[in-house]
This record gives sequence, structure tokens and C-alpha cells, in this order.
Amino acid sequence: STRQSSGYDVRSFQVKAKPARPIEGLRPGMSVLFDWSAR
Repeated sequence: STRQSSGYDVRSFQVKAKPARPIEGLRPGMSVLFDWSAR
């Protein structure tokens, strides 16, 4: 989405995903980085 007063809204989209296997220390709401070249 865009805001007329301040340009683009940083939270313009959201992705929901579940890990294929448990990840120690991963909690709801945490940010993650994806390496798309490793697919």
C-alpha cells in the first residue's frame, strides 16, 4: 500500500510460512532471511 504523506508503507505485504523441520530458537513473529538462490 502507499501513503500519500510519506511514500511507500514498509509493511506493504506479509508472507506466512512454516519450516520443513524444527528450528531451535525460532519464535512466532521473528524476522527471517531467505536465500532464494539455494532453491
